[in-house]
Amino acid sequence: MELNAILKCVNAKLAGEQLSYEDIKPHLDDVIDTINSTLSTKFPVFSEFTAAAYPQYPNYNFFPDKYIRSVVCLGAARNFYLTDEEGALSVPAYEQQFQHNLFLMLRDYSELVPEEYRDYDRGALIDPNRAKAPSPSPSPSPSPSPSPSPGGTMPNHGRLDITLTITGSAKPTKVIPAGYTSGGTITAQLDNSLAPSIKSGTTIGGVTGTLEMPFVRFTIGTTQN
Repeated sequence: MELNAILKCVNAKLAGEQLSYEDIKPHLDDVIDTINSTLSTKFPVFSEFTAAAYPQYPNYNFFPDKYIRSVVCLGAARNFYLTDEEGALSVPAYEQQFQHNLFLMLRDYSELVPEEYRDYDRGALIDPNRAKAPSPSPSPSPSPSPSPSPGGTMPNHGRLDITLTITGSAKPTKVIPAGYTSGGTITAQLDNSLAPSIKSGTTIGGVTGTLEMPFVRFTIGTTQN
């Protein structure tokens, strides 16, 4: 996919932001690092993808476009929101979808990775040349253990429940760590100290106001000259 198309793809997932390629390049690099770690690959990061180094520049075509759209663009948008206060509430949904799409890429594309981009030193892929080497004398087999679940090395944060409390004019934020999560709930509420600023009998953000509004009586009469 052309770099301009990738930039448009990321900005579209950021609700129409107009970030430049230089703005999103670090976020794109981080996604490629995650892909390489998960799939045991060595795809070039975007900061290394230059016309001098790669003849196909600016067409980043090291793996299919569908994974650029579903994993790279989405992951870059997630990474940007992790650094942006206004996007904090969008992070959990983006994170869940990113991890799902990354798993699909691992499941469906791992065996299709071109040989030149396989990184056998990471240990997840089987080098066919190494597989032909003679094996040492067998030793007694240990008791069988459960097979590990397929996947990468992303940390598992379990369920994430977050409460954002508004105490004044500042907007509270919470950074969601990278990795897998089973879900959770983000709750926004006002601090009880704001009750005197809310009209009595009115409840906003879980806080019932105590502000008594003065009663003003207007009398309409006539004047005589």
